[in-house]
Order: sequence, then structure tokens, then C-alpha cells
Amino acid sequence: MMKTIMRLLDRLRKALIFLPFFLFVVAAICGSVNLLCGWDLLWAGHDHSFYFLPAFPEYLLSGGMIFVLLLGAFLLVYKFAEKWFRGSSFFSVAAVLFLAVLLIRLPIAILAGIYSAPFSDFEASWELANGCAPITMCNHQFYPAWVNFSAVEKALVGLFGSWYGVVLIFGAVLDGISAVSIFGIAKHVFDDKFKISLMAAFLYIFNPSSVVYVATATPEHLCIACFTLATFIAISMFQNQVNIVRCLVLSAVVGLLAGIGNAVKPFFPLFAAALFLTIIMSLPVLRERIFSIIIATVTIFVLVLLTSAVFTGIRKHCFSHSLNVDPTPHFLCVGLNRQGEGQIHLGSISRRWAQMMISGKTEQDAARTVKKEIINDWEGHWSSVFQFLVQKMVWAWQDDNMPFRYLEGQIGQAASKPRRKTVPTLDKNFKSEMKNPDSTVCCLWRAVQTAALVWYIVFLVCCARGVVQIALSDEGGAARLFVILLILGFCGMMVLCEAQSRYKCFVLPYACVIGSLEAARFIRGNKDPCG
Repeated sequence: MMKTIMRLLDRLRKALIFLPFFLFVVAAICGSVNLLCGWDLLWAGHDHSFYFLPAFPEYLLSGGMIFVLLLGAFLLVYKFAEKWFRGSSFFSVAAVLFLAVLLIRLPIAILAGIYSAPFSDFEASWELANGCAPITMCNHQFYPAWVNFSAVEKALVGLFGSWYGVVLIFGAVLDGISAVSIFGIAKHVFDDKFKISLMAAFLYIFNPSSVVYVATATPEHLCIACFTLATFIAISMFQNQVNIVRCLVLSAVVGLLAGIGNAVKPFFPLFAAALFLTIIMSLPVLRERIFSIIIATVTIFVLVLLTSAVFTGIRKHCFSHSLNVDPTPHFLCVGLNRQGEGQIHLGSISRRWAQMMISGKTEQDAARTVKKEIINDWEGHWSSVFQFLVQKMVWAWQDDNMPFRYLEGQIGQAASKPRRKTVPTLDKNFKSEMKNPDSTVCCLWRAVQTAALVWYIVFLVCCARGVVQIALSDEGGAARLFVILLILGFCGMMVLCEAQSRYKCFVLPYACVIGSLEAARFIRGNKDPCG
């Protein structure tokens, strides 16, 4: 009986490992369509075009040339680093990777801090951190305001002053932690093979959209850094024999990191589900250490709860007014609301939520009412629901260029409200040239975005082929399964929540691990990258 269960678990594990292949193939198709003609021209009848970004096929040649230059520089730096650091200790390589991230991202963060100002929910969070009450009747009052991240920003303001660039520099530092964690995760997945692990870190460090994203202050940087580092430590702990004291310490660190990440983006449930399924499906390998694994798992959950309680106390201490931190309305009014077109302020259901909150209803009452309306709406419009889910798939995977759009929108932004800190603005002619398709500045900017889209499609192809290679091998064991489950979990989160293309940043660290195998193989001319 036990042998039968183990065989079933093994087959289920192999099936789950292969699932991301289909995801990456569909994503590559979505990106290719956007590169050649743009989804905004193909998709008729949608009410809101915010996520159907226009394509620039006329810049395919110039963008392709920029991509070739970027790829050449990437390969040269990778080959140099591979030879230079071969045989070096983990900490030596990690330190250099961290410095490389800062070298690339810090100039962008500093310039963005000087010449840009936050907008939309980024602005609401920054204003709250600087002591301003939420904007009256703003949508962000009725949906999950970034209150916990505002508390982090408030701490940074208290330590370093109210310059916006401080938060951006903080994001660059967090990106360095993420890159080092990706390197460590890949070492476990690929059984300590240096070339592939280094490639995984390089794919993250040099990803164009990740580089540009540092110019926007979002909770994503903190969430990604915490969960990738927690993943690395958890994998290290479960794959290596550790005594009970070290197990408690490491699991406490994992719980603390996961708790901080969950405080700014409520993704611990999917992290916990991936961890639990990995343990269950890897019982044949882990059963000798089951006692320490149980202790570690309990410790992680306890630390997450304690961290949540600490953030609640900090939030009450920092902000005198009551603010919503419950993610429920975001999943209901944005994730499952067919009428909302992925936006928090569109459709009758979203308006109903806002009206109930204005009238003093509790969040629980509002949630119950909205749930009923969504169920009734779905029951009468099943074909539209299917179209909505397909739309969300396209929104999420059509490109990876949303950070470029954010930067374009906030650079040189003048103070539009008295509360906003005044920032120097770029020359008005330069700002107008960025939007003038006949100007050199605009042509170069669009060509760079096209190059980033080409990079994204090639990366997805590497990920798809990497999944096949991993599924056919026996390397990595539980670590490999954990990474795959995290990819599936974060992708599922995008279906249930807001399907912005920027939210792929949560999938990216683990996709870099998967794609590194094929990318390293490509560099060696289809030879074994471990040879």
C-alpha cells in the first residue's frame, strides 16, 4: 500500500513539474503577437484599454539591433564572470553579484529620485509615509492601501529624509538580495553546478524590465527579496542535515522573512501551500528528517503570525486614521469582477463596494454583498467570464514592459497636488519629445522597449525548454519541485487577483532558475552546460 502511494506521489510530482511548460509556451505566444501587431488591435469590445498596450512593429528592426547589442554584452560579461569566479566561495560570488546589481540599478534609482515623482497608488503610499492623510474619496481608501509598505517608507523617511530617491535606492538594495538568493536557489536545484547558478542570477540582474522597475517605488521589491531569500534558506535547510538548534534558528528566519513579505503582499498562503505539497510529495526522501521538518514548519507559521501582529502594532502606532489592509476587496472587485476590466474603479460592483464603505458598512458586510453580486453576474454571463479570463491571461503575459510605461508616466512629473513634494522637472521639450513619434528621443525609447520585449520572448522560450530538461532529469529533488510549485502558485495568483503584466515580477526569480539551464546550454552550443 505504501509503495503504491509513493509511486502515485512520484507520478504526480513529475506531472506538476511539467505544467509550467504550457504556461511559458502560451506566454511566449502572447508576447510574440504583441511584438508583431499588438493585442489592442486584435481585441475588440473591451471597455478599458489600460492593459492592452500598443505595439511598435515599425521599431522591430531597430529594437532587434539593440537586443543583439544587449545580448552580446550579456554573453561577454557572463563568460568573463564564469572564468573569473570558477572555484570561488559562495559568499565571494554573492558579494560580487550584489555589487553588480547596485552598479546597474543605483544610477537609475538616483536619477529617478531627482527627476520623477510618484503617481497613483505609489503616490498615495508615499504621501501617507510623509504624514499626509489619504486623499479624500480616493479609490485606494476602499481597497487594500499599501499601509504596511507605507510604514516601511515612513521608517526610511525617518532615517534618511523625505527624498523620494531613498525608497528607490532601498528597492535597488533589495534587488541585490533577490539576485543573490536566486543564485543560491539555482545551486540547490542544479546540484551545485556553478555555470547554471551564475546564469540564473545573470538573467535576473540584466533583465531590462527589472532594471527599469527600480525607478518605481513599489512593495514588490521588498516582497520578492523576502520570499526569494526565504525560499533559499528553506531549501538549504531541508536539503542539508542540520541539528535541531540550527533548524529552529533557520526556520525562524524563514518565518520572519515570509511574514514581512506577506505584510506588504499577502502571498504567504501560496508559499505555505507550495512548501506543504513539496514536503508531502518528497516524503520518500525527507522521511528520515520528518521530526525536524515538522518543527521547522511549525516555527515558520508561528513567526509569520508574530510578524503580522508586529506590523499591526506598527501600523496603529504610525497612522492615526483607520485604513484598509484586507486583500479581500482586491480579489473580489478586481480579480473576479468581470465588469472591472482589471481596474479597481470600473463596473457597478466596484462602485457598490465604495458606496457601502462610504456609508459606514463593515468590510465583512461589503464582502458578503459583493460576493453575491459576482456569483449572480457569473451565472448569467459564462461566455463573458471565459473571455474575461482569457483577457487576463493576455494582460499578464503580453509583455514585460509595464515598468517602462510607469517610468514614462512619472519622469519629470510636476507637483500636481499641494501635498506632493516638489521635484525638479525635465526640460518641457524633452518631455514632449518622449511622446512625439517623429522625435529621436521617442524613437529610441520605443526601440528600447521593443528590444526588452524581444528579450522577454527569448527568455520565455528558454524557460519552456528548461522545464522540459528539468522534467526529464532527476536533479534538484525537493528543491526543483518547490520552485515549480511557487511558479504555479504565483501564476494562479495573477488569475485570481489583478492581472497586470508587472505582477510577473513575482514569477521572475523562479523562472530565471528554470530558464538558466537552457540559457547556459545555448551559450555552450547545445552542449551540457555542466561539462
